[in-house]
Amino acid sequence: MTHRAHARYAAEADTDAALIARHGGMVDRLARRVAARTAGAVHPDDLWSAGAMGLLDAARRFDASRDVRFETFAEHRIRGAMLDEIRRMDHLPRRLRAQAEQVQRARSTLAQTLHREATVEEVSDETGIALEDLGALDGLVQPHLPEIDALAAPAPGLDAEVERAEQHRVVAAAIAALPERLQRETANA
Repeated sequence: MTHRAHARYAAEADTDAALIARHGGMVDRLARRVAARTAGAVHPDDLWSAGAMGLLDAARRFDASRDVRFETFAEHRIRGAMLDEIRRMDHLPRRLRAQAEQVQRARSTLAQTLHREATVEEVSDETGIALEDLGALDGLVQPHLPEIDALAAPAPGLDAEVERAEQHRVVAAAIAALPERLQRETANA
């Protein structure tokens, strides 16, 4: 006996777009659930593409002779594809990520017990990770980001004035290159 889903999916000869349109809601729901488990580290939109690829893979691998609904089968494939994407995006190997999570749990537990932030020594004692390794791990967990304040701070003194004058010249030249109607609108804005 063939499964009802087999007849439905085989008869329709789904295109990828139709399949995604039909099950896009499931991909959205799973992306939100998986992203929520990352405590804001990953946005659901970042997982949607991986989920869509998981859905397409599920459609290719679906075996209707097994008495499993397509949606149930696809949900597992979609979630797996999203988790694989999170692992791919992570800049730390699994071992270091597990240690970082252990440190975070220890900090949280100690903060609740001590009613204050735990010291590095207390976290080291709690986790059994050496102080040097703990410091290195903290440095690895945070991805390197440029200093926004340093980039946004204006250059001091004469350099700032020269730079601002150059910007005014460039903007004025750009406005002059506009059609006359747009120049008037720009002047009135």
